[in-house]
Amino acid sequence: MKTLRILTGSYDETHGIWDLRLNMENKSIIACTAAANTRRNSYLAVQGKYCFAVSETPMAEGSVGQLHSFQITDAGLNHISTLSGLPCLLPHLCVNQSGTVLYTISYGTGEILAVSVGSDGKLDKVISDTQNTGSSIHPKRQTCAHPHSVWLAPDATKLYVCDLGTDEVLSWPLTQTGEICVSKKTRLSVPAGYGPRHMVFSPDGKWGYVLCEMHYHVLVLKCNNSELELVNDISLEKNIPNEECGGGAIRISQDGKLLFCSNRGSKNSRIDILSLNNPTEPCWENSLTECNWPRDFCVTKDDQYLICANQTENTLSIFNRQPGKMKFTLCGKVSSIPTPVCLLPV
Repeated sequence: MKTLRILTGSYDETHGIWDLRLNMENKSIIACTAAANTRRNSYLAVQGKYCFAVSETPMAEGSVGQLHSFQITDAGLNHISTLSGLPCLLPHLCVNQSGTVLYTISYGTGEILAVSVGSDGKLDKVISDTQNTGSSIHPKRQTCAHPHSVWLAPDATKLYVCDLGTDEVLSWPLTQTGEICVSKKTRLSVPAGYGPRHMVFSPDGKWGYVLCEMHYHVLVLKCNNSELELVNDISLEKNIPNEECGGGAIRISQDGKLLFCSNRGSKNSRIDILSLNNPTEPCWENSLTECNWPRDFCVTKDDQYLICANQTENTLSIFNRQPGKMKFTLCGKVSSIPTPVCLLPV
């Protein structure tokens, strides 16, 4: 791998997506250009030749949330469409494999939306709309539903949502056309005060791993056909004080043997690497500490590089995997990346 292209989502108010080309031989920037004149694109998703993005607008602005679609070209991103008038605080999205339906949620209102997508990548309309309700024990952060991320089951038959406000992982079956069967919601409660944030699945779809934000824990879920079952609770806090716990992102290696989790803290930022030799017992291997508020990171398709977005530092840290080992070491750092909060290799 000589060159790596990464689309970078940003909280920038005028240039929400940056197109980054890295020279992986000397870990330097070949090019970093503003790829979209859209705002606060905190999460991106790619399906085929199309890129989709949320605009995570503040709650005080009301229903001005937006979704965007772009065509990916060698030169950059070509804007296709914008769907406006959506709820505020859209923090996440995912797209089905056929690229016909996009799913998103509102951290502010508790809504879960399905949006139809045309064969040309154009966003069409909301085809399903439901809402979670409830609360949990934190007196400020869990007074109502706060869905934080939305995920498709590996076989695309179900939709999962991690709700930080209600301490739940929710699920709905999907129709063959991708609509949400809103009347068939199921709930899996997690320990009170944990605040589930993001989720990944094992390559075979039998196991799910949920990273919590308010307590830096990983929850191991068994994925049955009809329901989720909580089978293990792994603390990654070690010596991190509670006020420094801030789970960020969770990823799994292509071969399904490694799990990566990030914590955001002013003095305790790190990425932890766990082995999955036993899928029900993730085992801590080592930590990467050369990062600063790692809200997101990505692992290359060959599992050889981990690139971390240092949100508060406007930099990326690049880690290289040691041959034949589970250990990664810092091999480079690039600067002048505006507020990186999402990394998506293309």
